[in-house]
Amino acid sequence: MIRNIVFDMGNVLLTYDPHYIVSQLTEKDENRQLLQKAIFEAPEWAQLDAGNIEEDKFLGLVQSRLPEALHQEVRTIFEHWHEQMVPIDATYHLVKELKAAGYHLYLLSNASLRFHQYEDHIPAFQLLDGRFISADFHCLKPQRTIYQTFCSHFGVKPEECLFIDDMPANIEGGKAAGIDGIVFDGDVNHLREALSQKGIAASTTFQMVPVQSEEDLQILSQMANEVWHQHFASILSPEQIDYMVDKFQSYPAMKKQITEDGYQYYFLHEPGGDPALPAHAAYAGHRGYMGIHVE
Repeated sequence: MIRNIVFDMGNVLLTYDPHYIVSQLTEKDENRQLLQKAIFEAPEWAQLDAGNIEEDKFLGLVQSRLPEALHQEVRTIFEHWHEQMVPIDATYHLVKELKAAGYHLYLLSNASLRFHQYEDHIPAFQLLDGRFISADFHCLKPQRTIYQTFCSHFGVKPEECLFIDDMPANIEGGKAAGIDGIVFDGDVNHLREALSQKGIAASTTFQMVPVQSEEDLQILSQMANEVWHQHFASILSPEQIDYMVDKFQSYPAMKKQITEDGYQYYFLHEPGGDPALPAHAAYAGHRGYMGIHVE
């Protein structure tokens, strides 16, 4: 039975495209291909991922192979390349759904120690039960050792893990260590189908939770005020918005609707909310609500 879903990072949870990275950090087109090859295809790049070379030494080696006129551009790219990796929204939502479904979630990635500079800024990483990068353990995918070390480190069984990676060789490496896997082709709908075929359910269904207590109603009125001001700011003046909120979805207005007019209000809770939060806080954090008028 699969209990643990293990994600690769590059082109699964975050975009990773050296061509794009270099194009964003250099000005001259004629230098980009050379710089991309010199940095991201350097023989020492894998040593960074394995934690076997210091960044300063790597930078010096790359610069030594290029004309001095390009040394500053090399430094700029190398110091800022990770800032060009963008979270992939579709897989982030899938991570939230799998978390809400009760699966344990992990990261297993070939990555250098630079990872620790940005890991706490990636929303999907905050939902994971553990993060495992190659540089911390001096081993690389697709070597069997990294999968065995991963399982030992987190105390999980290979047969209870499913690995998602965009590289077929890495999936095969996991299988050699007893971990089943799915090759991610960039289409999250395909990934969802593959997960379903393996009996892993991820749902996008919202939960409707009734507003019941005075505290719930106070939170709801605050949410309504925020939503009205965000949504209608481009077409109504602040004074008009304040009037509409006060008349229809302020605390007194909604309390009257519920107690006298037959209204029912609900929080819409998106799967993936923090289970440690009180129920009302989790619902409010997703800023969703709806009202029904019952005749």
